[in-house]
Amino acid sequence: MEFNEFLKLIGRKKQTILAIMFVSIVLAIGLSLLSPLKYGAKSRLLVLQNAGGADAYSLSKSNEYLGNLFAQVVYSSSFYDQVIASPYSINRDYFAGNYNQQLKKWRETVSTGTQGDTGIIEINVYHTSSPDRIKSSCFMS
Repeated sequence: MEFNEFLKLIGRKKQTILAIMFVSIVLAIGLSLLSPLKYGAKSRLLVLQNAGGADAYSLSKSNEYLGNLFAQVVYSSSFYDQVIASPYSINRDYFAGNYNQQLKKWRETVSTGTQGDTGIIEINVYHTSSPDRIKSSCFMS
């Protein structure tokens, strides 16, 4: 098919193409309006060790391992318990329900990951309220 034939075909099917584009745009707008807004905070942490005379390769591999380990520890029930018991004013009502529901809400709120083989941990915390209202819904005043 040559380019001129392609343009003629598009000209003949213009209404169909426009209808498909319109329906797609309406669906995308509808889905974005129905899904709750999420606000978040992101932090990146570098895992380092003070190992003096160890070689750089061993330290790099160790930092990578520890980064992956720490990123998974954030989802544990022990870590959640320590965060809730911390001196920070965290509203326990935000994590309502039985213990399993609280852990599920915690895992939906916090997201962690590592960046390749670097030993950098990326922590993302999400909330459905705007930053101005997060303090009142998640933290006690």
